[in-house]
Amino acid sequence: MIKASSPRCIIQRWRHPPGEILHLNIFIKFCLFICLFIFFWQGSLFAQSVGKIAGAVTETKDGTPLPGANVIIVGTTLGAATDTKGEYYILNVPPGKYELRADMMGYEAMTVVDVIVNAGRTTTIDFKLVDKILQMGEIVVQAVRPDVERDKTSTSAIVRFDDVKRLPGIRNI
Repeated sequence: MIKASSPRCIIQRWRHPPGEILHLNIFIKFCLFICLFIFFWQGSLFAQSVGKIAGAVTETKDGTPLPGANVIIVGTTLGAATDTKGEYYILNVPPGKYELRADMMGYEAMTVVDVIVNAGRTTTIDFKLVDKILQMGEIVVQAVRPDVERDKTSTSAIVRFDDVKRLPGIRNI
């Protein structure tokens, strides 16, 4: 005799009418397939909704690459620094028209306007920076120690290792 609360009874209820479990498995697999399809479809749409800006920053005179130059999109938080070959990449740029600026210490900043970025495409912009002379005044650094320290309430003395070593009667420390 099967009790109403036993697991066998529940399984038998699911088996009536015949084939109901089979339909439930097909329904679950179908729902899982639809969810995975929507997830991957949205991911592919997002991947194609941004573009990329790439290029190189070189010196005007001899074309040597400038590592460490900053390239930014004016008015946004997007930007990149050039690598050792002078190349840069700015990823995940929304499509549109932008103003791009490259600058480096010791060189004049260069700005390129009306840079058009398309979704799923790479826009190539190369910069050739002109060096400029930086002129500064003389810099003097002085270390000054105050005679009286206001927060100190007792006397102190600094004793160095060489001073202790020279004292009579001390053999080793």
